[in-house]
Amino acid sequence: MENFQTKSKGFATAMILILGVIIIGGAYLYLRSEGWLPRSNGQNTHTVMVYFVDTKNPDYSFSCGVTRGVARRLGPQGDIIQATFKELMKGPTPAERAEGLLSTFEPSQGSMSGTQALADYLIGLSLNEGTLSINFEPEALGYLNSAACMQESVKKPIEETMRQFPEVKRIEYAIDGVIFEEWDA
Repeated sequence: MENFQTKSKGFATAMILILGVIIIGGAYLYLRSEGWLPRSNGQNTHTVMVYFVDTKNPDYSFSCGVTRGVARRLGPQGDIIQATFKELMKGPTPAERAEGLLSTFEPSQGSMSGTQALADYLIGLSLNEGTLSINFEPEALGYLNSAACMQESVKKPIEETMRQFPEVKRIEYAIDGVIFEEWDA
């Protein structure tokens, strides 16, 4: 009888350990698929997509917000969303520019009142219950609240880039911490 109880305890312990591994593994996979854990290729880098206006797309003559995504490899990051936004603000590489990709985040691209790059007006990003708030200084309105075509060419690449993250369900823009909803166009 003693031998049976010892085997039963050993079997029960083994089953509890196996069940624990299954639960922890399942939780890890779920959290990773929901974007709560960073995406990594196993080499301490992350591959993300950043979107820029595509001037060579035939639809560009009808819509200022036609974009094309390009992959970027980022090093280890504490906040992948913040790092991706920074990468987007850097604009396309010279080779990508030669392929017709355009950054609308620079003053040379027609912002009405901005004399600096859009990134220079960034206060910060925050994610709360699926809503990504992108907070800018008032001078950013030269980019964000200009003619309809300019608004689309600035906001669409930002929104497409940020929506690759499953935890981002909605995007809002703030000026000095106040959500801005009175768009001119």
